Amino acid sequence: MTSRRFVKFVVAGQLRNEYIIDTTGKAFNNLLGGSLLYTAAAVNRWGGQTGLLGMIGQNFPLEQVEALEEMELDVRGIKIIPEIVNLTAFYAYPNGKTCLRENPVAVYAANTLTVPKELLDYSYDDDDPMRAKYLLNSRIFIDDIPLDYLDSSAAHICPLEITCQIQLGTLLQKGAVRTLSVQPHHSSMIPACFDEIAILSKDTAAFITNEMELRQLFQNRTDDLWEMLSGICNYGCHTAIVKNSTGGFSFFDRNTSKRYRVAEYPSQRVDPTGEMDVFCGAFLAAYHDNYDPLYSVTLASAAASIKVEGTGPFSINASLPGLDHARMAVLRDMVTRY
Repeated sequence: MTSRRFVKFVVAGQLRNEYIIDTTGKAFNNLLGGSLLYTAAAVNRWGGQTGLLGMIGQNFPLEQVEALEEMELDVRGIKIIPEIVNLTAFYAYPNGKTCLRENPVAVYAANTLTVPKELLDYSYDDDDPMRAKYLLNSRIFIDDIPLDYLDSSAAHICPLEITCQIQLGTLLQKGAVRTLSVQPHHSSMIPACFDEIAILSKDTAAFITNEMELRQLFQNRTDDLWEMLSGICNYGCHTAIVKNSTGGFSFFDRNTSKRYRVAEYPSQRVDPTGEMDVFCGAFLAAYHDNYDPLYSVTLASAAASIKVEGTGPFSINASLPGLDHARMAVLRDMVTRY
């Protein structure tokens, strides 16, 4: 591996070996992905030098990790834990909205596709076993971060075990990181974890989630989405962002107390895998440059629309030059202010 010693951004998240059947019925097998790569690819595309923080098992092919350096990502923060870990993930999209995660053998057969042997005994676990491993191995994951990563100026923490997220956020902010965004794991977006979510969101540039999870967190507290977003900001978050169930993104800007809704660009949804991760990465890159949440959410929405048109974390790099800003121009005319 190379040993670059400067990264501008840091992204912490999970790696996955993905098996995807897109909306056209085409299969992509054993594709390296996961929240870590989708977010980092977007940060790298719209921001600059990006370091990766993640964990893999001793059975994970190191050549796959080393290949990421060809994409100009710094992989020194990916740690190997001394056990065999199954990182297989299955996604199938019969249409642009529905995602199937279970029974891949039947789904491959229905699409007249050969079932990869890795999926013959696949069992989807909604609780996400790797989430617990991040807490169990947090000493390896957090205490052994390359020291120069702490000199980065911005970071994003993808959905992980919440205690690990809090510890990681605290460590990064003790360094040079001044722009931190987080997306909580869905298992933490429950009333019982409200205090932990308040700690996680404190002093962050952005707290990013989806409407269903936010409503679940605020269950029996309020039904008003804007009250939920402003409530998150009351804990010290600068911008609280939610992906609406009906499409588009709503956010509350604590600095101006303004509320906005940014639409989704009407793109062809071929493969939505990593859509929110790309949104988070593009937002961080834009916000780090201009500290304008409206500009940043608009760019992020445009970036997400580009991602769903292709498969894999790096499909965004194949988009036409200027496509992101052309879509931003359309989205700016569709912004609703409240």
